[in-house]
Amino acid sequence: MAYASQGDYQRAIPDFSQAIALDPAFPGAYFMRGHAYIEIEEFSRAVVDYDWVIEHGPYDPAAYNNRCWSYFKAGEYKQALPDCEKALALAPDYVNALDSRARVYMALGRTEDAIFDFERIIELGLDQELSRQAAAELSELTSSEGVSAEISVAEPGTNLARGKTVRVSRALSDFPAAMAVDGKSSNWWGSGGFAPQWIVVDLGANYVIAEVRLLPSRGPTGETIHRLLVKGPATNNEDETLYTFQGATADARWVALKFPQPLEGIRYIRIETTSSPSWVSWREIEVNAGE
Repeated sequence: MAYASQGDYQRAIPDFSQAIALDPAFPGAYFMRGHAYIEIEEFSRAVVDYDWVIEHGPYDPAAYNNRCWSYFKAGEYKQALPDCEKALALAPDYVNALDSRARVYMALGRTEDAIFDFERIIELGLDQELSRQAAAELSELTSSEGVSAEISVAEPGTNLARGKTVRVSRALSDFPAAMAVDGKSSNWWGSGGFAPQWIVVDLGANYVIAEVRLLPSRGPTGETIHRLLVKGPATNNEDETLYTFQGATADARWVALKFPQPLEGIRYIRIETTSSPSWVSWREIEVNAGE
């Protein structure tokens, strides 16, 4: 550890290896040797060490993040992404994993998803240096032509949210974010916490939308407050509050907002719950296409 703290990883690695030889079940030695391998760009060896850590401690978000980063630095972007996702499922506000995932998204050409993660890092404000780097990346990404203004066409009435990418403030492992848009009212996304909580649905392209429908999972029934925000070319790619739902909501009873005129050029739908008598949870979120 002393060698590693001085940046002398070539001398640290043999000592970590000797610690493992003396105690093959010493997770800290595997973890730190993996970190040292990353530093000297021996990424395949780092992956092997983090494989061991994750196998013996599958609830460590840092291990998933470091293996994600190892894959990313080795150019194996598709293998990196699931580890970033797992790290964030375990720790939704883990800014290091948000940064890793944002860079994986950039490498995969998923610019809008990268923008979302960089914005989240800045919103959380937990790490000054990562916030600074995120702001710099955002400046580059949003000033480029990478954000499309093209409007995609869908059959009117189509549920544009079904099966799409979802981001959430947090989620219980048995009730992941994807359950809010799987078309099944029998299951749900569960945040596992009281308000404030949020969920964002990425429609994957810019669409004309006519209606947003929300199916709560509630217990007990009570007064709730939810804000509906949208984002896309129609809002200059800034979150814009459209409506605030305020009143009693009950389990499995739809709450809906139909727009007097369809909104043209919307990609992101964000629901922020600021008050609720129960843990925040949605059975389904539907976004219906307009003409």
